[in-house]
Amino acid sequence: IYTITQDKLVIVDAYPAENAKILSETEIEGRPRNMYVNGDRLAIFVEDNDKTPIIPQYDIVPVPSYAPKTHVYVYDISDRNEPKLVKDYNIKGYYFESRMIGDYVYFISKQDVYYYGGPRPLIDMPILKQASTTIIAPDVYYFPNPEDSYTFHTIASFDITSGEDRANAETFMLGYSNNLYVSENSIYLAYQKNL
Repeated sequence: IYTITQDKLVIVDAYPAENAKILSETEIEGRPRNMYVNGDRLAIFVEDNDKTPIIPQYDIVPVPSYAPKTHVYVYDISDRNEPKLVKDYNIKGYYFESRMIGDYVYFISKQDVYYYGGPRPLIDMPILKQASTTIIAPDVYYFPNPEDSYTFHTIASFDITSGEDRANAETFMLGYSNNLYVSENSIYLAYQKNL
């Protein structure tokens, strides 16, 4: 049995039931949201906060800003007594949904589109990292539909069994979505159109 109990990944040898015992307890930083197991790999989706310096409008001195960040911690669980962290994919934004199809894990994070004014205006763009190394700055796509507010929806994917730090990601600037549908070949994000 693989379970998230508060802030721990707990692996239990549950068979036979009369001899059930806890094999390992692994501390997880942040707020665990979901988990997948595939052979000797386990992925946990966690929300945390990221500290980023910003320059407020009419100011020249950076101040700290805190924004949500989604982590995908991938563990090698070939030894269930001692899971080993092998990857930490992370991206700004909060966890929305995920799916696993075969060996591929797909996850979506949502990040508000922030515009920072000041002497050097900027928009905080999505970046997918492996630990602290940037591996992709995804292209951003949008639709010619005016919205009251916009949200970056970053769809990222990786092979859970691969030892390489390869991942794919694309970002879509949409309104606020609330439904996800996935088929074997497509991902559908649905949201209401405000009139």
